Amino acid sequence: MLLIPELQLFANEFQTAIPEIKRVQLVGDDSHLSKFTGEMKHSDNEVVLLPVIPSHNLSAKDEDNAKMGDNLWFLILKKYDSKGGYQHEIDTLAVTQVVAKKFVDRLKGLSDGSIKTCIDFEIDLNSVRVDPELNQSQTHGYSISFTRKQNL
Repeated sequence: MLLIPELQLFANEFQTAIPEIKRVQLVGDDSHLSKFTGEMKHSDNEVVLLPVIPSHNLSAKDEDNAKMGDNLWFLILKKYDSKGGYQHEIDTLAVTQVVAKKFVDRLKGLSDGSIKTCIDFEIDLNSVRVDPELNQSQTHGYSISFTRKQNL
């Protein structure tokens, strides 16, 4: 089971590896997300990485082959100016899409072992999902979700 301090370290490694990410803030639910994104300013012009506290599930064919699945979800968001018009919103999405691609490329490197990380990492690449996130308290961006597996 991925512990919260490990998740924070893991997310911080992405901030170090992807220079466009200016801040990392752990969120637990929609109220945390709304509070954090509500405090962001368009003038900050920064991309933030928001790891969400994970859910977990146990899978076992038998007692000797048990694995814990960590269902991980990360938001990559940037504040936009609602007065900036449609093109400004599209430009905001384009910036965060580049960051989302770098995030996924790093996941692939972690999966094949070409990149090392602070935690044991076995990812089900078939579980990786990348979705646009529109209008989260005047932010646009992408969510990336996947399942990390760990032997018990």
